[in-house]
Amino acid sequence: AGRWSRRAKRYRSQGFDDPCPELEDRLAEMSPRDYWLKLTGDEVPRSGYVTCPNPDHDDDHPSCHVYEEAGRGWFCHSCNTGGTAIDLAALVTGIEPRGKGYLELRDWIADRL
Repeated sequence: AGRWSRRAKRYRSQGFDDPCPELEDRLAEMSPRDYWLKLTGDEVPRSGYVTCPNPDHDDDHPSCHVYEEAGRGWFCHSCNTGGTAIDLAALVTGIEPRGKGYLELRDWIADRL
């Protein structure tokens, strides 16, 4: 949650509103499997392996591991893509997770949670 908090604080200092100040806490406590379902619409099977959300990776066999423990995130062992809910939302929406895009992604995630 620390990285999120610093980034949100920096954007607030630049005059941007924080659309959902408690979002970082909710995501830090949430299992990546739960936010994966809410952000992609796809269930994570018991194995934890899904097809990679990276549009540049043609993943025929599930190689992306969505961890069960809160704070662990997800990682594709084939293309080395992974990260947080913000990173997943960026891939799903095509929005760059920097500057105003970061705030757009936070709004998008907040709407789905």
